[in-house]
Amino acid sequence: MERKPKKRRILIAVVAIILVVAVAAGVVFWPGGPFRHTTVEKPSPLPGTPDYRGPGKATALAAAEYPEMVPCPKDTDYVVAGILDSDRYRDARREWFKSVNALASGRDYTGLLDGYLSATAGQFLAGGEGENRVYSPLNIYLALSMLAETTAGESRDQLLALLGADTIEDVRALARDLWRDNYRDDGQTASVLANSMWLNDTFDGHYVQETLDRLAGDYYASAFSGEAGTPEYDKALRDWIDGQTHGLLKDYSKDLTLHPDTVIALVSTLYYQAKWADPFDPGNTAPGDFHAPEGDVTADLMHKSMEGQYYWAERFGAVSLDFEDYGYRMWVLLPDEGTTPEELIASGEAVDFLTTGWDSAGEYDPETGVTTYPWGGSGYYDIILTLPKFDISTDIDLIDGLKALGVTDVFDMDAADFTPLTDLTQVYVSQAKHAARVIVEEEKVEAAAYTIIDAAAGAAAPPDDTVEFTVDRPFVFAITGPAGLPLFVGVVNDPA
Repeated sequence: MERKPKKRRILIAVVAIILVVAVAAGVVFWPGGPFRHTTVEKPSPLPGTPDYRGPGKATALAAAEYPEMVPCPKDTDYVVAGILDSDRYRDARREWFKSVNALASGRDYTGLLDGYLSATAGQFLAGGEGENRVYSPLNIYLALSMLAETTAGESRDQLLALLGADTIEDVRALARDLWRDNYRDDGQTASVLANSMWLNDTFDGHYVQETLDRLAGDYYASAFSGEAGTPEYDKALRDWIDGQTHGLLKDYSKDLTLHPDTVIALVSTLYYQAKWADPFDPGNTAPGDFHAPEGDVTADLMHKSMEGQYYWAERFGAVSLDFEDYGYRMWVLLPDEGTTPEELIASGEAVDFLTTGWDSAGEYDPETGVTTYPWGGSGYYDIILTLPKFDISTDIDLIDGLKALGVTDVFDMDAADFTPLTDLTQVYVSQAKHAARVIVEEEKVEAAAYTIIDAAAGAAAPPDDTVEFTVDRPFVFAITGPAGLPLFVGVVNDPA
C-alpha cells in the first residue's frame, strides 16, 4: 500500500510589541517631506545594516530609520547672563512646534475606534477581578492590522469587523495615520512605534512579494530573514524587541521563540516615556494605606495640590495629569465606593468617558462654573491629589479573547486563508500574546507592551471649590496621545 506523505504543519507567528518608547521601520517619513518606500528583497542585506548571515542568524533586509524631529528647546539653553533671550527661545519653540505639526495626519478619530476600544478593554481588562492589568489598544490594533494584510476571505473579514473597518484600504490608511499621530521623539517625550517582520529562509520563494512590500511601505516594517527555530534567530528577535522597548519587558521576551515551521513573525512595538508638566515633589511621598481587594497594603503615596478640571459621573470621579509635551496626558478614574474598576470597564463607562465623554458638548453654567453632560459634569477646582506610585505589568494570551471577539478562522489550520502572504497551505496563527508594563513615579511615566500572535464622587458637583482626590483604592488609568486615543489602559488593584 502506498503511504501518504505526512502533512507538514506550517505556522504563522504574529508578534506585536507596545512600549512607552518604540521604533518604526522599513519606510521613512521625514517631517514635512515624503515617505520613502523600501522594497523587501532577498538575499543581500541593505547597505549599512548589520549582516548576521550564518546558520540560524538574522539578515537585515530593510533598515528602520527614524523621523528627525526638531529637539524641544529648553528655556535654560537660552539664558544669557542670567536673562532669558525670549526672542530666540520663542523662535526655537516655533520651529519645534512646526516639526510636531508636520507629523500630524489631521485625521478626526471621533467614533472611529470606539467599538474596538470598548470590545478589547472589556475582553482583556474586565476579567481580571482583583488583579493589576494593563494593555495597549494601539499596539494590538497595529498588530492585527498587519495580520489583516496577510489574510483574505473570511479570515480578513473577521479581523476587519473587530478593527471597525469596511475595507483593508481603510485599515491601511488608519494604521498609517495612527503611526504619524502617535510618534514623538524630540528629546522631551519618547512615543515611538516600531514594526518588523521576520521571515524564514526555509520558505524562500513561497512569499508574495507585493504583501511584504506592503507591510514595509504602509506599516513601516523592517525586514529580517533567518532560520526560524534556531537559538541564534530567536536571540536576534528578542534583542530587537528588547532594544525597541528599552529592556522594560525582558522578563516576558526572554521566553519568546519561533517554531522551525514559522512562516513569518510580525512584530510591533511602542515605547513611551515622558515627564510630568507639574512633577510630584519626592519629599511629599510617604507610605500610606491602599485599600486593595484582598486587604489593606502599604503603598508609596505621592501628594500634590494643583488647579484643574475635575469630572464626575454616576459611578466615578476623574482627573487628568498633563505631561510636558503637547497633547499627552494620563487619566485617573476613581470608582465610587462599592464599584470596582472592572465594572467600569465592562459596562463601557470608562472607555466611553475616555474616548468621547470628557470632550463632549455640555451645558455651561457661568454662575457655578459647572458644565453639565448627560453622563455627569465637570468644573475647574483646586485639587488635592493623592496618587500611589506603581509599576504594573501584564502578560496576556490573546487567542481566547480574540476568538470571543469573533476572530476565529486565523487560528484554525483548515479555515485560515493566508493566500496574500504565501502559496503554502495550512498556514495559521500559532501564537497571540501581549505584554505591557507601566511605571508611574514622581517625575515621569514610562511604559511598554508587546503582543505576540506564534492601563470618589457620585453624580453631583463637589460641595465647595476644593476637591480632595485621594486614590487609595482600586482605580482605572489611561495614557492618551495628542489625538486623544489611549496608548495604554490599565486597572490598578494593588500598587504595592
